[in-house]
Amino acid sequence: MSSVETIISEINDEFEKLLHLVSSLRSQTISESEVLHFFETVVNFQRKLEYQKESTAIFSGRPYFERTLKRFQTIINYFTTDQSQLVYSSEFQQDDFQYYDYSSFSRRYHDNMEGIILETKELLERVRADCRTAVNRSLSFISKCLYEQVRTSLVELYGDLRLLASLTIFPIEEKLKIKSQLIDSGFKQVAEFLDIAEENYCLTPPHLKDTLSNCRHALEATITILSNRLDLKPTQRFSIDAGALQSCGFLDRETKDVVLSIWSYLSMKGSHSYSTVDKKSISDVDFGLEQTYRVIAQLMTKYQNHKKEKSFHMRIN
Repeated sequence: MSSVETIISEINDEFEKLLHLVSSLRSQTISESEVLHFFETVVNFQRKLEYQKESTAIFSGRPYFERTLKRFQTIINYFTTDQSQLVYSSEFQQDDFQYYDYSSFSRRYHDNMEGIILETKELLERVRADCRTAVNRSLSFISKCLYEQVRTSLVELYGDLRLLASLTIFPIEEKLKIKSQLIDSGFKQVAEFLDIAEENYCLTPPHLKDTLSNCRHALEATITILSNRLDLKPTQRFSIDAGALQSCGFLDRETKDVVLSIWSYLSMKGSHSYSTVDKKSISDVDFGLEQTYRVIAQLMTKYQNHKKEKSFHMRIN
């Protein structure tokens, strides 16, 4: 999962390439190969937008999520629409790429623009026909759309993406850091349960109960692995195993109580058949997911401290 700033950076880098290319094309006599290169860049940018739109599914259910999707789609439509708009007219015909409007009393010649992708294909035909006036109009259409419409819409999109990120209580970067620590410390199964929980959360629609159930599995796996590492025989009964970790001095009573309360919450919300979790209760799932990470992070901190103390005592003995 990419962070919001990574998403924004990737979109902006591709957009700057577009602006640079269209600016250079307008300042020279262009070839067919240069237009094809520009067309490839246009398509790549559209694909980048579509990909990043899907990647924001991690924010599904939060305020402003639907508005952000609409921002994405608005920009994508600038590239993909086949609806034409009148952007140029003249009293006299400049080239064969203009048409005469017989349906109006204006008696003028017109040239329309469609989406940027279709207009770039039209630009290619105009270059092949060596029609400079028509080429200039297409470049002007595309440039105007990029600078005046797409760029403004991107500013609004970036603002909404950052707003969504600020509403995410537990940062994505912290989640990745915790999972990396789990894997490095031999708690790979815990990281896998967390990954499955996140995957269920990001589905369309999200599988919210499965998210909480896998959070519970992650917490249970953490306690089981800790019990084995501390030479305690796990009973696979969560409260008993957590109590054993307290009895051996690994957990203080307050931490054990927090661990048990979060496990109980996840069990009630995610596993029981009578519990109801839907989009209306997305905040409950956010809470369960966040607290799972926080509790596991706390347990891992205690485990790392325990290893350091054990290593210290072995050195001095």
